[in-house]
Amino acid sequence: MWVKELPTNFKMLTKRISCPCCKGVKLKKKYSLEYKDQKMLSFLNNYYGKNIKDYLNKLKNYQYNIKECFDCSTIFQEFVPDNAFGYELYENIISKKNSIEKKTKYDLKNFEFFFKEIKILKKFFKKKNFEIKVLEFGAGWGFWSRFMKSLNFQIFTNELSLTRIKFIKRNNINNILNLKKSKETFDIIYSDQVFEHLNHPNETLKLLISKLNKNGLIYLKFPNSFNFRKNLNKNYVPTKDALHPLEHINLFNIKSFRAMLKNRDFSILNIDKYRKFDFKKHLILIKNLFRFDKILIKKNS
Repeated sequence: MWVKELPTNFKMLTKRISCPCCKGVKLKKKYSLEYKDQKMLSFLNNYYGKNIKDYLNKLKNYQYNIKECFDCSTIFQEFVPDNAFGYELYENIISKKNSIEKKTKYDLKNFEFFFKEIKILKKFFKKKNFEIKVLEFGAGWGFWSRFMKSLNFQIFTNELSLTRIKFIKRNNINNILNLKKSKETFDIIYSDQVFEHLNHPNETLKLLISKLNKNGLIYLKFPNSFNFRKNLNKNYVPTKDALHPLEHINLFNIKSFRAMLKNRDFSILNIDKYRKFDFKKHLILIKNLFRFDKILIKKNS
């Protein structure tokens, strides 16, 4: 859980000494750049603007180290925001105006895409919409949840940002602040562009699993990692990509999730296989062999 106020002696970043997915300690350094390097400062200033200014001096004590796990091939940032700085980053440093504007610009294509995915997920249940309980984990402004609510699903969100919680509640959606203490369980848990931000994805996935009903689904989406390994060389310049400094701290692959689901009765499914049969579907399947940007997990018991 993030703290709501920054202590005077907060560290900013904390070091991860093992793989965040499989907990392996055999790691390989793929790339390293000091936060005080001009390439990094240029990115931070251009992306966050004046909001990051007061934190640059402390960040200069750290390195942007990218490591790869020998066991599950997960690529991740070694130094990540601690709880205090994490809250400050997502609540105040990242522009709220830009964040919500992206959502308000959703058009018919966005909602048509959501609807197609929802139709696939619904096929796994012999229930009416109003009987299906859905959780959006890391809901942000809750636009996806609002759409799901309009389709008559039982909707809950889990969001920690106070600003975003107020917005969600104004739209009459129930937000669960402390998921661990909640007694609610769900048929579908959905999370879009969240897991790449988590310091502890293994522990978070374990929590979500504990909140899943029998035969329930967890559907996760994250940034496109296509060609990232190829681009990660000595000429790499930090940018808003699959390992965006401070934010996109995990880069997953199928082995990452197999490691996190080890000894659990779950199936990993490819949602694209359930789309309407056509040539385009096969192109999508081929493309996704190289681009891992989503995963559908089904509880078998």
